[in-house]
Amino acid sequence: MKLRSTLSACALGAAALFTLPACSPKAAMPEAPDAAMKKIADELGEGKAGILWTAMPASYQKDVSDIVSEAATTLDAEVYDRTFVVLDKLADVLGRQRAFILGSPMAAQVEDKAALEANWDAGVAMLRAVTKSKLSTAAGLRTLDVKAFLETTGSELLVHAQKFNPGKDEPSLFAQLKAVKFEVENRDATTAALRVTQPDGEVTTVQLVRVEERWVPAEMAEQWSGKVAETRAKIAEAKPEEIAENKPQIMGMFAMVEGVLDQLSAAKTQQEFDQRLQGAMMPLMGLMMGQGLKLGTR
Repeated sequence: MKLRSTLSACALGAAALFTLPACSPKAAMPEAPDAAMKKIADELGEGKAGILWTAMPASYQKDVSDIVSEAATTLDAEVYDRTFVVLDKLADVLGRQRAFILGSPMAAQVEDKAALEANWDAGVAMLRAVTKSKLSTAAGLRTLDVKAFLETTGSELLVHAQKFNPGKDEPSLFAQLKAVKFEVENRDATTAALRVTQPDGEVTTVQLVRVEERWVPAEMAEQWSGKVAETRAKIAEAKPEEIAENKPQIMGMFAMVEGVLDQLSAAKTQQEFDQRLQGAMMPLMGLMMGQGLKLGTR
């Protein structure tokens, strides 16, 4: 994955998920564009997710704050909270019954089972980090301090992500970040072109623009306002009557899924686990397909 798309995705992903009361990004960031990008790459490589917030312009932070605040006020708190209760129970089953899941006929159909086994624990740890965080409740989301979240849970997620093994022919992104080199090809007060040399020798050019006190990828700057407007429009389109109409079925589906997870968690043998898993698949698929439920907002 190229650095430009990675940094853009990280920034936009953080914008979609987190919020913090608007503040000016006074934390130290280098003024030089190459040094600023190097700082971002180095800290991400060290598992320090807080740099994602520090590197964002103040106006972007305010956009993020506004978006998530608006989304949080439209959430159906009961549906949102129950979603994370189910995810937490799923994480427990994935951890507790790892051997049975990987030994099941379903896992045998996975094309790269070795990679699945190698990355299992890291994936479960990431899911648990989210389900145990403030993000897991509507009340926590409404009062989320993004800086603190990124420095704690966000960094924990990065540390677990670093443990993923992408395969023999694809080195880990995190293992490469600190080795990436940045050189200024040209710049003026508000724009810069950086020569980016990957550890494997591949060279690309990244265009940056100065937004307030921060250097950001030009592509992200061009798309930011449109993405913000699009997201806020989707939030505004939320129809309370739809979630109200579907809520009984949604909560019923959650109850059924939790029952299945409880049964899987209690399985003592591979045969028992396989039988319970097979018995649950058709009813669950039928319920979800038949109802056509939409987990909307209230």
